[in-house]
Amino acid sequence: MDVDDTERVYRLPDEAQDEGYSESPVSHNHADVFNDDLQQAIEQSMVTEVTDQLRRADRDREASELSEAIRRSLATATDENDPALARALALSRKSQIQDEQMRSDRERADVAKAIQRSLDSGTSKITESDPAMTQGLASSKESDAVRRAKAIRKERKAAAILEKYHRKFVKTVRDGNCFYDGMSKIRRDASITELRQKSYDEGKRCLDGNGKLEFHPALTSLFKKQIENLKESYNYAKQIDLRLMACTQNCRIIVCDLDETVINVLGSKGELEEYPKKTLSEVMGQYPEAELFVYDEEGKHYMTGER
Repeated sequence: MDVDDTERVYRLPDEAQDEGYSESPVSHNHADVFNDDLQQAIEQSMVTEVTDQLRRADRDREASELSEAIRRSLATATDENDPALARALALSRKSQIQDEQMRSDRERADVAKAIQRSLDSGTSKITESDPAMTQGLASSKESDAVRRAKAIRKERKAAAILEKYHRKFVKTVRDGNCFYDGMSKIRRDASITELRQKSYDEGKRCLDGNGKLEFHPALTSLFKKQIENLKESYNYAKQIDLRLMACTQNCRIIVCDLDETVINVLGSKGELEEYPKKTLSEVMGQYPEAELFVYDEEGKHYMTGER
């Protein structure tokens, strides 16, 4: 059994989303009531609006630096296998991600402005028939549509990766239970709640020194808190979730990202395995029976497929 000094933590989105994606921050069923949910959405949107210009300035500067770095890398590249070209491609991908984040920030700021105008134009009771509220709802729906389309593109990319390894994509919920939902659907022997309970019970045994995993003393308090959260739905999966799942289900778990870069390889006893410089194809060739998950690092979402 390996003792890990550090744990990489993967968090899911701050906003809980049901399967089929989240609804607009303004509820269509309760648009006529100035409720706490609406107020919270407005406050969060206003924070985005206030900080948008500062983030944009920082990213413009970073984009300029990236552009110069890409130019230098391309200037020194001699063939398709040249490391300089690989660096340029990596920098280009980073620049693309930053551009997408800036667009997302601007969309949220636009929603904030529309909702604020809706509030400023009415009283404590606002109805969908109010023109300002209609505008706010339209902006929210548009932002929802952008996120939904982006998520669908990523699901299709994940499905293509899974198909390479003879797995059929299964949709997982977007409410903090995606990892457990995926395992429940591909193993078909336990529900989300049952899987969480099994991981919690094994985690408690590990903390008592009677389980399959050993924790470094310096990290025991961190793991204790994470294990307490295991039995509660909608708590986002961390690496401890993956390790306990592997040992309670007695299966190997492999996690890659949407670029097919291997992130984690976990043995059937919950141990983290070393995989230096191995491609996903090499790892899956070594462990074809493993459960494969594709992790969207930007959306903090686990996707998988059944054999």
